Amino acid sequence: ESTLDAPAKVLMCVECEDVPAGVKCVECDDAFCGLCYQWLHRKGKRAKHTVQNVHGKDKPVQINVEGTTEHFVKSFKENKNEEKVQKRKSLEVTPTEIKQSVDHFLQQIKVIPLRLNQEERKMLSLLEAALNISEYTDKVDVSRSMT
Repeated sequence: ESTLDAPAKVLMCVECEDVPAGVKCVECDDAFCGLCYQWLHRKGKRAKHTVQNVHGKDKPVQINVEGTTEHFVKSFKENKNEEKVQKRKSLEVTPTEIKQSVDHFLQQIKVIPLRLNQEERKMLSLLEAALNISEYTDKVDVSRSMT
């Protein structure tokens, strides 16, 4: 008896044996839950196997199982779309809010230190050294002109 002909009986996944099967691999002739099918057929020759819905050949195959990468990516995209809508709403600001944020920013830049990368730090120490030498020579020149 074919696994596709027994809709009254709950067909369990042949791999994990604790989840109802949702798909059948035609070449393996085994029924799997979506997660096990994806895991076992993710690479190699099995990646080219044909899959069918266990509830009927005419029904679409759904392997997007919760806990799989596909499910995560799909739910992530949905969450991103919701975040974009919320972000657009949060970006709508009044002129007074803009003025307040500019004032706040101007206050913050007075106290937040500037972070330099290594190349910028080298250049800063070179410039500071040059300024120190320049100040020293000014002092020496002034003291010699007074004598």
